[in-house]
Amino acid sequence: MAFHQRLPYTIPAAGVIANLLSGQGVEYIGRASMLDLFATADVAGDTFGLTQTLGGDVRTIVPAGSSIGLASAAGAGPKLDEDMWLNGVAIPAGAHLILAIVGTAAHTGRFAINVSP
Repeated sequence: MAFHQRLPYTIPAAGVIANLLSGQGVEYIGRASMLDLFATADVAGDTFGLTQTLGGDVRTIVPAGSSIGLASAAGAGPKLDEDMWLNGVAIPAGAHLILAIVGTAAHTGRFAINVSP
């Protein structure tokens, strides 16, 4: 069964969110899955990185410093046709996901994650 989670964020000027997934249902992946990721922000300049840890191994999925696209309208959610970042990335069972964000100004943004077996 597929799992979908929308993750809005609010960030202060020059702020950092160490792990937007902390405490969320997608932070730990219980079984081998495929991951899709969508992202959009209300202000240009936000960057993010997505890593996975499993045991002592760390794997970079999206390198830190990758740009988050600007929403076509403030408050608009990620759109499948415009804001896809990842499509069908394999995630092993037991993986811990870390999605870190660096902001440029006080504003909001949104991520959406689909996890499917």
